Amino acid sequence: MVRILKNIAYSIGQASNTIVVFEVVFKIVTNLCMIPGLVLLFNLMLKVTGYSFITRYNIGSILKNPLSILLFAGILLLAAFVSLAEISMLTVFFGYRFKEKQFYLRNLLYLSLRELRRLANPENFILVLYVVCILPIINFNPIAYYIFGNREIPDYMLGTIMQSRELRVLFAVLAAVLVYLTIQMVFIFCYFFLERKNLAESYRCSRLLIKGRVVKTVGSILGCVAFYVLIYIGFYLIIISFVQAGTEFFYEQQIAYAVFLTIFNTINKILIVILGIFQTISVAGIVVELYLQYSKNNRKLYSSTYLQKKMYKKLLYSVNKALLLLLATVVLVTGTGIYLLLDEQYSILHGEKTLITSHRGFSAMAPENTLASIDAAIEVMADYAEIDVRMTKDGVVVLSHDADLKRTAGVNKKIWQLNYYEIEELDVGSWFSKDFKDERIPTLEQVLEYSKGKIKLNIEIKNSGQNKDFEKKLIGLIEEHGFEDSCIISSFSYDSLKRIKKLNPDIKTGYILSAVYGEFYNLKDVDFFSMRYNFVSERIVTEAHKTGKEIHVWTVNNETIVDRLTRIGVDNIITDDPVMARSIIYSKDFPKSTASFLKLVFNY
Repeated sequence: MVRILKNIAYSIGQASNTIVVFEVVFKIVTNLCMIPGLVLLFNLMLKVTGYSFITRYNIGSILKNPLSILLFAGILLLAAFVSLAEISMLTVFFGYRFKEKQFYLRNLLYLSLRELRRLANPENFILVLYVVCILPIINFNPIAYYIFGNREIPDYMLGTIMQSRELRVLFAVLAAVLVYLTIQMVFIFCYFFLERKNLAESYRCSRLLIKGRVVKTVGSILGCVAFYVLIYIGFYLIIISFVQAGTEFFYEQQIAYAVFLTIFNTINKILIVILGIFQTISVAGIVVELYLQYSKNNRKLYSSTYLQKKMYKKLLYSVNKALLLLLATVVLVTGTGIYLLLDEQYSILHGEKTLITSHRGFSAMAPENTLASIDAAIEVMADYAEIDVRMTKDGVVVLSHDADLKRTAGVNKKIWQLNYYEIEELDVGSWFSKDFKDERIPTLEQVLEYSKGKIKLNIEIKNSGQNKDFEKKLIGLIEEHGFEDSCIISSFSYDSLKRIKKLNPDIKTGYILSAVYGEFYNLKDVDFFSMRYNFVSERIVTEAHKTGKEIHVWTVNNETIVDRLTRIGVDNIITDDPVMARSIIYSKDFPKSTASFLKLVFNY
């Protein structure tokens, strides 16, 4: 094993780390750029079936649609081709050597494309289907489980299999066959790409070569995988230690847990890509080195100079139409993905999650609708802070839920009856706690300035009808502070929302509904509906998504209800307890056993 690792390190060193550069670029392109394009294709597939998301309740209908099956098959084949391109590059890299010391990536690309074109031969195409089957295990599989977020569907499917004896047997047989084939075909890529044998001959040779060497071969590969898993686990424990140590002095343990889940969600994905790069290179190197060792073959010798003279002329003629079509598709999907990233329509680091809005700032930790409550919402990393705005007699937009000041300031006067100078000295913190004595009612302008770059705002209009220019004043403040893309505006008044859209059509507006009945989805000047949680069903979410609208839900303070709402695909949850909501939503990125372990670590 030591000798194998030395040969791998020598090959990489001789190539001036070119293969590492290739893998970095390849992973960036596939993980960062291609995935958004594939997601777009997948969403197109869903649109064909009339859905905008998948749950265990509608997956049957989606799978029965012939066009969705065709699109899904196309996505899998594209992913398999990209994986085969990577496999061929790595196999050729470790299986070839060049006369000259200078190693060029374009030489490797030429040799790889020359071999890939053979996949268009019908007798070799089954290799693509085989890669489709092993896609989950040729990537960083021990860790990849974490990056899929909500695993309701896989869990449901696995639960369905486990409940049926016949399905359990079938699943076990299929898994055993796949493992057997994977072991028997471990050297198939070496024979196919290095010896240029057809698929049938490559399979026969691989079976002969692995005979009597299964334990050593599988042990070497699993040992390599285990090494990277241990690195991952070690890093994972270090992150836990740092977050716990750094937060226990400033936060409650519950908040520390939510902070950890948020931070780790992003760090985890970056780490998977980094470790995946080195694991992929290492496993490919081990397989090729074992092939060379067992078969007693030498690396193929090529001249870089010869390739440079011939490759450009031959490349156009050697790449057939099928391969060109595949390459063009990859370029198109990648280009689409880059556009989505640049246009900020997709973020692989954050993914599609139900967003969390902290109600009236963070009203459980600080006096509602104050800068202290906004600060508390920022501290617990809420996605939005919901605030209520009203206008004073002299036209200043201020934060207040109630029409009068009796509850929060002990003054039995309406907001619209007072000038701002009469309001700004009022204490609206003492009613909550003596720790917030002398907390003031902030203006919307102060809140916009304080929140800029820290948190987004859900601004609920509380228009008493006394201020006709309320919406105009509100939009003016938002535009003045460049907050158009960092806020949404909601209201019980549809007329108010229409005025907002007329003033600035780009600002997202939400219609707050206490109860709901009938066809309300197609209201023109509404981007989302904000609804009481007990009125929200999967059908409502589905129908709203079909029309391109979002569903926001208020005010949810129960773990079971948060879990149900995220499962049916609501877009935003408004809650008095953003820490609890974040814990429920983000813990879905982890297996249940890991989430339970983390709760023990953080005493939550």
